[in-house]
Amino acid sequence: MFERRSYLLDMTRRAPTLRTLQELVDVLANYRYNEFRPFAEKDFPEDLDFGKLGAYCEMQGIEMVKTTRFDFEELFIRAEYVFVSTEAERSLAGRVEDMRENMEKAEAQGRERKTKGFMVTDFADECAWQPPAVSLPGIIMGGNF
Repeated sequence: MFERRSYLLDMTRRAPTLRTLQELVDVLANYRYNEFRPFAEKDFPEDLDFGKLGAYCEMQGIEMVKTTRFDFEELFIRAEYVFVSTEAERSLAGRVEDMRENMEKAEAQGRERKTKGFMVTDFADECAWQPPAVSLPGIIMGGNF
C-alpha cells in the first residue's frame, strides 16, 4: 500500500456543497485515503468554507491540500505520485474496465519507481454532466492501493 492515498477533485467550474464534500470525505476515510486535494485552475470558490471542510477532513484523519494547476504540475514534475483518473469524464456511467486497467498499471509503475503516493484524479471536462456517483468505483478501487 502506498504511503499517501490521495483524491483530487476539480472544482474549477463547479463546486459541490459543503455537505456533499463532507459526505465525500466520509467515503474517502472509509476507503483509507489520507489526503484530499480540492483542485482549481486558479481561484477556489469563494462561497465554500474551506476552514470547515479542512476541520472535517482532519476529524476523519485526512489531510486537505488545496491544489492549483501550478501545484499539480510541480507534483507531476517531482514524480512523487502516480496519477490515475476515475474515468468518469464525459460519461453517464463511467468506464469502469478502463479505470481498473489504468489503476493496475499505475500501481505497478508506482511500485517500480518507489513513489510515495497514489493519486486518483477527477478532472472536470468543461461543462459535461459528471455526477459524483459515477466517480465512486474509481474512488473505491483507488483506496485499495
